[in-house]
Amino acid sequence: MIESIILYFQFFTAIPINQSIDQASIKLKKGIIYFPVFAFLYAGILALFFFLFRNFFSSTVAWSLIIMLDVLLTRGFHYDALADTADGLLSSRKADEMVRIMKDSAIGANGALILILTILLTFVLGREFLINFSENELVYVIAWAASGRSCLPLMFYQLVYVGDNPNGLGSLFLNISTWKIVASQILTMGFFFLLGWQYLVSYIILLAIICFYRYFVYHKIAGMTGDTMGAAALIGQIIYLLIILLPFK
Repeated sequence: MIESIILYFQFFTAIPINQSIDQASIKLKKGIIYFPVFAFLYAGILALFFFLFRNFFSSTVAWSLIIMLDVLLTRGFHYDALADTADGLLSSRKADEMVRIMKDSAIGANGALILILTILLTFVLGREFLINFSENELVYVIAWAASGRSCLPLMFYQLVYVGDNPNGLGSLFLNISTWKIVASQILTMGFFFLLGWQYLVSYIILLAIICFYRYFVYHKIAGMTGDTMGAAALIGQIIYLLIILLPFK
């Protein structure tokens, strides 16, 4: 378990963990059950920084810094994936052309716009919650940061990889057992239950919407690329921010 979690930190973040692990590709797959542990540990790191920032700044400023820190700690990994996904899927081209566009290193108009809107919406929704429900600040930051990452294993269910490079990063998650994906989501729900029933219900609703996103991508390009999988994390976080406001309202 520990080796798999370390691998997830090395793969999905820029947090320096200088430990070499044998058979890394195998352990990435075998440890998928514990993916939510990684997601919540990472979320806990962001929550810790938020707590430190709140000693010096308002919740609005602290939230802005956390959004920036998330970009820095992940090297913009999911943000880049979201931009590439928007450029490809919103291009109104044929499937193979969409995949080619995603692999283009240059960002297009759709990608730039989606990044601006994502960061803006993340800021506005977070600010809305933190101002009105300040007693739940740390729990909210944890739930936000963990939500999108925790639903990533759903992208690996019976994965059909259609990336240009058959050995691309996305191919690392091929052939993962269904029971491991289900187990990861049960574990995730357990973590959200500990945060509160609102957070758990919001995550369950998010899962249904993310399944629709998965269906949409398969309908467009008959499979997943590394970009469309990575984009699911940010899409999940934005949707979760919208959903979680409802029970508190």
